[in-house]
Amino acid sequence: MKSLSPTTCSLKYSQKGSNSLTLKLLISLLGILTVSCNKLVEVKPPIVGTSSSVVYQNDASAIAVVNGIYTQMFQQGINTGITSLSLCAGLSSDELVVYNNVNDPVLTSFYTNTLTPTLTGAFDYWSSIYSNQIFTINSVIEGLNSSISLTPAVKKQLLGEVKFLRAFCFFYLTNLYGDIPLVLTSDYTLNSKIGRSIQTEVYKQIVSDLKEAEILLNENYLNSTLLSASDERVAPNKYAATSLLARVYLFIGEWQQAESHASQVISNQALYDTVPLQDVFLINNRESIWQLQSVSNTVTNTSDALLFILPSTGPNSFPNTVYLSDSLAYSFEAGDNRRANWIDSVIVDNITYFYPTKYKSNILQSPPQERTSILRLSEQYLIRSEARIRLGDITGGLSDLNIIRVRAGLSPILNASNETALSLVLRERRLELFLEWGHRWFDLKRTLNADNVLSKTKAPNWQSTDQLYPIPASELNRNSTLVGHQNPGY
Repeated sequence: MKSLSPTTCSLKYSQKGSNSLTLKLLISLLGILTVSCNKLVEVKPPIVGTSSSVVYQNDASAIAVVNGIYTQMFQQGINTGITSLSLCAGLSSDELVVYNNVNDPVLTSFYTNTLTPTLTGAFDYWSSIYSNQIFTINSVIEGLNSSISLTPAVKKQLLGEVKFLRAFCFFYLTNLYGDIPLVLTSDYTLNSKIGRSIQTEVYKQIVSDLKEAEILLNENYLNSTLLSASDERVAPNKYAATSLLARVYLFIGEWQQAESHASQVISNQALYDTVPLQDVFLINNRESIWQLQSVSNTVTNTSDALLFILPSTGPNSFPNTVYLSDSLAYSFEAGDNRRANWIDSVIVDNITYFYPTKYKSNILQSPPQERTSILRLSEQYLIRSEARIRLGDITGGLSDLNIIRVRAGLSPILNASNETALSLVLRERRLELFLEWGHRWFDLKRTLNADNVLSKTKAPNWQSTDQLYPIPASELNRNSTLVGHQNPGY
């Protein structure tokens, strides 16, 4: 969503060249999208015609379709959808605690790792991502490919964005559920019969989409027409695709590729650099690679601030039902400025409740200051650090690690064994990326440390099979191919 005013719902409909009749038809066709800033709409079975040629007759309407994906991601916020991952993954790992006086069986089930196929509530990522994002993305890909009337540069950029977004969605689906259906078309009947692909095949598709996105996406961030450069970092550019590729290669153990792709982003000093801790989550700061933009002035700048910042009375009812675990709050070294900048606390009845303050603007209708950061440069330094250490380049790995440590006010680490260096970078990932898009939850699993860590902090409920969420029972009933293929333990 490029250069969208945080106080408007126009979503670029007023740009030059738009046709009001076409746009009214567009809105009527997009039954799966939420373009209102006032309320969420229940997602219904897709309406035939979403990829109608009418939608792709001009740049404005095609851009509006893709903008709808970002809009929906923001509007789902902390209630449901992909942007609530910081909450649920934080509960599933060892970052968050549910306040013990809160009667919320769904949040409690994430915290105690006792999810069931029928108890996912608003946080049904499988259904939400497939129905809301993947279907729309595939429909857009088909519509763009068949269009002959769009400006070539606009068509190319939009194709790059949706290829990136599909890879992004598949990445989270496979890390939450393991083997997943590779849904690559908008054929609703066909999609309802697709079985699960093994995770290695899913990653091949993710890499393929991201490589295509790298080629298609502009190196610059673009304005609302997609024809000129902009300072707004609210839609992916080429380096967002490269950044996500670096992460994917790290996850699948291709260390050299992870190192190379992270280096491409880090070396682009014209666009990216680390910034002071207090600026990391501000709008369009130079550390941000991709941010999610607010589309309404009726909410806070970010869902994270509304959810995580505790009032002086401490945790209680929604939205302030969770707080930071002591194990995280007390993990910071003395003098670590992230502890001072990104964590605060309240004392109620002689009990200290820590809470994150990465995002500080939690006042409704406050002026835009912050945006939800999805990709940022510090992760790329940590990716390259880990990749280099795993490749045997301890000096290079520690050099990257020290970029993050020194920024936090800590002394650099000058030498370490391979094993120690690796444990240091994983620790640094925990402290730098806490409560950001499930990093800690995924790191515990990919490094095979989940059982060791969570069997202690989550006893007696923890089972190794809890590392994957259950496929919702409603989806098993809807897709006969999935019957008998529930994740183990459920």
